[in-house]
Order: sequence, then C-alpha cells, then structure tokens
Amino acid sequence: MIADCRAMQNQRQGALNSDIKASALEDACQLTDTKKAMLVKLLEDLKVSARGAYRILRMARTIADHDGDTEVGEIHFLEAASYRRCAAMEGLL
Repeated sequence: MIADCRAMQNQRQGALNSDIKASALEDACQLTDTKKAMLVKLLEDLKVSARGAYRILRMARTIADHDGDTEVGEIHFLEAASYRRCAAMEGLL
C-alpha cells in the first residue's frame, strides 16, 4: 500500500509529497475555488498559520493517495486537520 502511494506520487509530480514545494503542492491537490474556500474556512476556524496550512494540505494529499483518490476532497482536509488538532491537544505542536 505504501509503495503504491509512493509510486503514485512520483508518477504524478516526480517526487514524494514530502519533497515538493508549496506551489507544486497546490497544483498536486487540484484546488478548485470551492475547495479553496472550504480549506480557508477550515484553517481560519482552527487558527492555523500559513506553515501549518501547508502541512495540512500536504497531509491531505497523502491521505488521498493512500485512499487511491486522484483528487483531494473535503474528507481528506478534515482528516488531516484532525491529526493536527490531536497533536496540538497532546502538546506535540
């Protein structure tokens, strides 16, 4: 499963999600205006910094890859944000 995710990432963008720049990450996530608006609302509600926003975006892209989805959806953003929130509550961030 992990090998499939890595292969998908390399095929799509020539690198792993962890290695691509922020601008390429936005392209890899195929953010539509609707998705951007939903993501901005989520990030504002969670009071996430710009750096944190890209971490959530990167995690959401990876979750979508793991699920075998070519597009990142709301469910992926919410799951990625939930991991960040759990880590913050445990004092890891």
